[in-house]
Amino acid sequence: MKRGKFFLSLNSRLIFSFCWCCLVIILLLPSAFANVFNLTMTVEGVTKQFGYSKFEDVLSAVKLNQISNNFPGYSGTGSVGINLDFRGLPMSLSYASGSTDLVLSVPLMGINKTFSGTSRDATNDQFKDWLKKDGQATLNDILKKMAELSPYDPVAGNPTSLMGGMVTADFNRGFNPSSSTTTAGGAKDTSNLFGIGLQYGLYKASGLNASNYTLPLSYTIRFASDPRKQLIFDIPLNYLKVEDAKSYNVGISASFKFPVIDNWILTPSMGTGVAGSVDMASVGQIVSGSMTSSYTWDLQKVHLNLGNMLGYYQTIKIKIAGYESNPKLSNTVFRNGFMVSIPHKISTWDSESEIFVVDTRFFGDKLYLEQYNEFGFSLGSVKSRADLIRYLRGGFTYLFSSKTKGYVFNVGYSF
Repeated sequence: MKRGKFFLSLNSRLIFSFCWCCLVIILLLPSAFANVFNLTMTVEGVTKQFGYSKFEDVLSAVKLNQISNNFPGYSGTGSVGINLDFRGLPMSLSYASGSTDLVLSVPLMGINKTFSGTSRDATNDQFKDWLKKDGQATLNDILKKMAELSPYDPVAGNPTSLMGGMVTADFNRGFNPSSSTTTAGGAKDTSNLFGIGLQYGLYKASGLNASNYTLPLSYTIRFASDPRKQLIFDIPLNYLKVEDAKSYNVGISASFKFPVIDNWILTPSMGTGVAGSVDMASVGQIVSGSMTSSYTWDLQKVHLNLGNMLGYYQTIKIKIAGYESNPKLSNTVFRNGFMVSIPHKISTWDSESEIFVVDTRFFGDKLYLEQYNEFGFSLGSVKSRADLIRYLRGGFTYLFSSKTKGYVFNVGYSF
């Protein structure tokens, strides 16, 4: 093996080893356990409190047989009061003693509805039918409120949500150094590139811990006339775990990166994504469009890069298992960053270190987190070299705001 290739292979292993060691350390850190759902139940004058991470456990707890297990001696016709903290939204269900009327109340949203059946079983069936039909609008209003109140809503309102992930991905595709020394005439290879990576994030908000895993997959078409001109397709796969509750989302996007002048690149993007969680009783779909600008100052020894993005993100209707979901969320997002890139060599490998700060702000419908900042570092191949046939990069990001803190490790490889 040639000396240069040997050191490149060695340094590649070092970056991967560093990132994996960081992941292992974070995964082993101790964390306190909290509840996504908190339930207070009063049955015939006796009150007990319960905590759950999964919504299906909440549904089980309010069934007649489980109430009887938790409250021995329950007659089946006595008073039952259920106060539920539904991911930050207080709501209640209650039966008066001897009554078959079920009262649903959500004070923050002005919801107060009574269901009446010939028996409590019939009333429960009536309540379930209402959720699937006439109650769809109310459910969508509740899902919209969740994005405002919940620190880990799967659809929107936080960095781990579908919307948050789409914002970050759209910006990252356009925010990179575009040195004036990179020209079409100097291109050595314009082969198309496959990309694969791994991202791990650890977050804390409102006493809840979350682990976020992302597998970004991409395919980049580079134009022979100028390899800086690129058509990029992305399919990120995401898995989120909030305490013991699980959530999943997947997206697909298309971006076109083109140079306006040697040191200024624009990247318009459009995409869609779907998020769902049985555990957190949430599902949603989002469509998006954005424009990212990347302007670079080449100071020979360092590159200074300014990135600016304007994006629009909106939920649309999705139908699953007879339920239609659309919380009708729409937000305009500004994401701006500044990065210092320092080219250097590690042995014979042309590499580059980056230090960056990013500010993200959401405008439109109310969200749990409408502004946050990130500070990070990465090491890898020189991204301004649009003629390379392989790219390797690993990094670390610290996210902070008035409500949420997070740490993100990532590694990516394109070939």
